[in-house]
Amino acid sequence: MLREKANVRWASCFGTLALACVLAGCSIKNHGAVSYVEGKFPSQSSLVQPGVTDAGALVLPGKDTVSIFLRKAYINRFPELAISQKKKRGEIAIVARVTEIGPGRDVDYTQQAVNNGRLVFYGDDVRQGQVLNTFFAPVCLPRKYEGGMLLLQVFILELDKTPPWVKPLLHMLATAGALNSPQAAPALKMLDSLGSTLISDRHDDTIFTFTMTFLPVGADERLHPPLLSAGHFALVRDESRDPAKHLDKKLVVDEGGELVWKESLREYLDDSFVVFQVQKGLKAMPADFKDTTFGDYLKVVKEAYDAESKKYADLVDDLLAQYETAQNLNRVKNEMNALGAASKDQVQARTLWATDLVDQTVDLIAKEEACKAAASKAKKGDCPYSKQVDQLLSGMKRLLAGTDSATSLSRADFKDSAKVKAIRVALIGAKSQ
Repeated sequence: MLREKANVRWASCFGTLALACVLAGCSIKNHGAVSYVEGKFPSQSSLVQPGVTDAGALVLPGKDTVSIFLRKAYINRFPELAISQKKKRGEIAIVARVTEIGPGRDVDYTQQAVNNGRLVFYGDDVRQGQVLNTFFAPVCLPRKYEGGMLLLQVFILELDKTPPWVKPLLHMLATAGALNSPQAAPALKMLDSLGSTLISDRHDDTIFTFTMTFLPVGADERLHPPLLSAGHFALVRDESRDPAKHLDKKLVVDEGGELVWKESLREYLDDSFVVFQVQKGLKAMPADFKDTTFGDYLKVVKEAYDAESKKYADLVDDLLAQYETAQNLNRVKNEMNALGAASKDQVQARTLWATDLVDQTVDLIAKEEACKAAASKAKKGDCPYSKQVDQLLSGMKRLLAGTDSATSLSRADFKDSAKVKAIRVALIGAKSQ
């Protein structure tokens, strides 16, 4: 019995913790172990391209251009809590940062590495066990290779509930990213809050991250370093993190760009992976090409964010105002009933009720005028406040029946402070019905 109670208590605590984590937007980090898998060496003839200075695969410093493309990506599963394993759909972003290492351009393990990366792929309808809907998405556009070590950082994220109106912008960014150089195209910084805090409040789940460096011609090939050369390579995630699997030795990327087991040539689908292709010799971007920077992106996104935020904020404010008005209306209706039933000697109570009734009527008439002005400008219909004002005026006329105040009671009276005071006095002294 004690054990059952303990299990129930533990399950309850875990469920509460998990719910709190979901509500708070906790990020889940389960990167697994990621292996670098080389591709088969392509045939020499396949490497001859217009502008290539050498028919070999190696990218020659000062002569060749280098470019990298995402050829294929596969998402095996999403990182998530055990209680939410029924989740079938995810919002996936692939971000890559490519730069020749040099002054001010080095390995970066801070959040800025993600923020400054190119948004290579974005999709809000990705299922577990799916090959992503992308082919040859640009990671690094053709540029002259100067001979430095080429740094590559890759991040695959499952985004945390991006607002629906932001998703078209992300699709736009992923598409526009194909037209601009990655060095100045940080495009993932708006993925969550997008307001003044932007990326700082993001709680995205990380499927994996990986950092590597390609070495230039001249590196000692006897040590088998990753040389910068045309061809394919893959980054493969292993959930179990078991080093005995030796995925880097048992897998290979074939000449067609498919990730397969070396022995059986069977397609690998055991866990998430990305396959990249390095090209040399493609025409470099023009020298006067102006990069579209993240500031340009941010301006568009921020303007959209501000407009949408204001629209939703105005909607919420309007709903809250209507709710508050309805609450006040119910209260003053009860006060009118009380005024009609209470004797004249209940002066203190009648004074409070009459004062509140008059004040709320003045407030409603002001709201009605503002609403009508806005409705006229927007060419919309009547305001909801008009009916509420009519109800209050009708109720007060009943209370003041037989008096001069009842016959002349109108909206205009509540704009005159002297008449408002007179109406209040009349309501306090109105006879019981």
